[in-house]
Amino acid sequence: MRVRQRRSVPDVAIMTIGIVIGAGIFRVPSAVAGAVGPGGAALALAIWIAGAVAAFAGALCHAALRLITPP
Repeated sequence: MRVRQRRSVPDVAIMTIGIVIGAGIFRVPSAVAGAVGPGGAALALAIWIAGAVAAFAGALCHAALRLITPP
């Protein structure tokens, strides 16, 4: 038995925004590394890693809040 899922306009808008951001993640770091040159590549990488750590910390906070929130 198949369950049909209906998507509203906000659902489709959020999915589209996610796709655009997801595609940008693969394009932007190479552009930044190319713009700063060889000396700034290490700094760009360090900032990129710091952003990844901050995003991971946010995901852990979200997961912790979800665990203590009743369904």
